[in-house]
Amino acid sequence: MVEATFRNAYAIALRAARARAVSAVASGAIAVADREDLEQEAVVACFRALPRFDPSRASLRTFIERVVATFATGMKSIIVTVGFPSEGSVMRYR
Repeated sequence: MVEATFRNAYAIALRAARARAVSAVASGAIAVADREDLEQEAVVACFRALPRFDPSRASLRTFIERVVATFATGMKSIIVTVGFPSEGSVMRYR
């Protein structure tokens, strides 16, 4: 039972993370090269949040999608890219 839930959670998390990462690339919020990193970090965030999952409050899919959405939103507010490194600008972390 636990293994099946784990596999199901992984599939849902990966699908949600990929959708958010592709959207972030398309909007210009992150670089194409950072897409996979965002996906991996979002999946890790989901598994860290799983102990807080309460099936009486939401489905597993809804819970994971909210975790990924919150994670992606948080990443956008943390990383601010200003110009190119060759111009003396670097990625800044708030």
